[in-house]
Amino acid sequence: LSPYTTLFRSKWGNVSYSTGLIDTMTKDKIITYTNNFQANIRAGNWSGAFSWISPIESSMPKGIDLQNYRNDTEWDITTALWLNFPDTKQYLGADPNVIYQPLSLRSYYYLDFPQSYASNITYMLNKMNVSFLFYNGQDDLEVPAIGTEALIQNLGWSQLPQYLASPNRVWKDPDGNVIGQYKHYQKLTFAVVNKGGHNTAHDQPWSVKNLIDRKSTRLNS
Repeated sequence: LSPYTTLFRSKWGNVSYSTGLIDTMTKDKIITYTNNFQANIRAGNWSGAFSWISPIESSMPKGIDLQNYRNDTEWDITTALWLNFPDTKQYLGADPNVIYQPLSLRSYYYLDFPQSYASNITYMLNKMNVSFLFYNGQDDLEVPAIGTEALIQNLGWSQLPQYLASPNRVWKDPDGNVIGQYKHYQKLTFAVVNKGGHNTAHDQPWSVKNLIDRKSTRLNS
């Protein structure tokens, strides 16, 4: 929704360093790259901003999955294999001549990726009768939870001060195990899902379903 805020204002290098995944030299290099990313966004140079994504990601040590750092593995090639099966392409209505590779779709959204859509969220919160549920995997380095918090803190919602003043609440499963935390005020909820990565619903399906069920009942349980 807002890469400037979500990914890079949160200092991706600092987040990775705090988890013990990188050393100080790598942290400083990543911060330099992210500053260049931000400068291009401020200048409206979307392709220039996008060009810094690869250097930032390649600065991370090999074997680390940015989408879920606990996995201690790189991109899962089985997804690419499955998407390239003729039956899969037919089912999805995909061009049978297209060969899918991890991250290959990025070449199609370099103009869209660096731009912010936070103003759309602000408009809907202020003008429309809609509610928003943001949830973030605890172990996602690609879009870290601290970045999503920064995004929310910069929304122009008229009731943002009340939201920010509301308490963080612990979220438990029926057995009493802590599975996350959340903050909620009226039309806006933000939750962190423990042991979830970038694909949180895949990593913690029960927790995400429980979160959505709780949201639909106004988080009364």
